[in-house]
Amino acid sequence: MSFEKGSEKTLKDFLEYNELIFVKLKHKSEPNYNQIAVYTNFYPTELNFNNDNDIEKVKFDEDHSNYKTSYWQDSSFPNMQTIFSNFFKEDLKELPNKK
Repeated sequence: MSFEKGSEKTLKDFLEYNELIFVKLKHKSEPNYNQIAVYTNFYPTELNFNNDNDIEKVKFDEDHSNYKTSYWQDSSFPNMQTIFSNFFKEDLKELPNKK
């Protein structure tokens, strides 16, 4: 996260971020909408203060995964491919991350 001078952000804005979004989705073959709740909780593990203007280094890269733990391979994590395949049939394909 980066806040510019005069943005009226406080130290608390750097220390935590919580968001709850409700989305209703419906596949064309379904009669009713399905509600999905998206929870986002951000807690930084390290703070670094400097005056460098190096925004390119911290931009999100959609082609690169930064996950260190493969939580989706844990036996308690549901197989989302199976769940989504029931809704989207052959329109949904699982692909590896680009390297």
